[in-house]
Amino acid sequence: MTRRSDATRSQVLVPMLALSMIPTFAHGWVHTSDILDLTLCFFMFLFVAEWSFWLAFAVACLTAINRETGAFAAIFYICIAIGRERWLPLAWRTLILGLVPYAGAILVRKWFLRDLFASESTGQWYTGFSYNLDLLVAAIKHPSPVGWPLLLFAMMVFPWLMFLNREMDSPTRARVILAFVGVFIITAAIGINAEVRTFIPCISLLAAGTIAIDNAKSA
Repeated sequence: MTRRSDATRSQVLVPMLALSMIPTFAHGWVHTSDILDLTLCFFMFLFVAEWSFWLAFAVACLTAINRETGAFAAIFYICIAIGRERWLPLAWRTLILGLVPYAGAILVRKWFLRDLFASESTGQWYTGFSYNLDLLVAAIKHPSPVGWPLLLFAMMVFPWLMFLNREMDSPTRARVILAFVGVFIITAAIGINAEVRTFIPCISLLAAGTIAIDNAKSA
């Protein structure tokens, strides 16, 4: 991987991303597309962080071949750009980053699933708070080192340590953390948390925030 950031951080990043995938193997079956999702999301967030809007948009659209994660680019862009970018460009770029990749994912899914895809569906089914709460209560009652939420912790710990170990100014660090929280909350709200793999975009975001060169803009 060739980056403008230091070589050591780049070399450590790759095995860190690989290690973050291991907890996802505890799912009932291995989703090979998760590796694709991790890679595409990483570059999508990286381009957002480095202000390469159209490259970020292109990669976000590519995520449509797998799932709806491209829309998370809009969350990261808002956190990175607010206060640095003028309001009008910020608004239309956020809409483009959020809506186009999401709509593309729905169209791809509709095209391939045809009649198996409910006409009223707009993508990821909402699992509901009570469903995930029941899973969490069950996990607390019967904790397991190979079960959620310990797997989620195992997935997150190394990316967080690497991110926090990087020297960066406090406002930039706060922006990345805010974006992580936003993506994490949305994922927890609409995904099946026990699968752990649904939090892959969170890992990609931390990795991108760790390695990105922040060319800050001013409004």
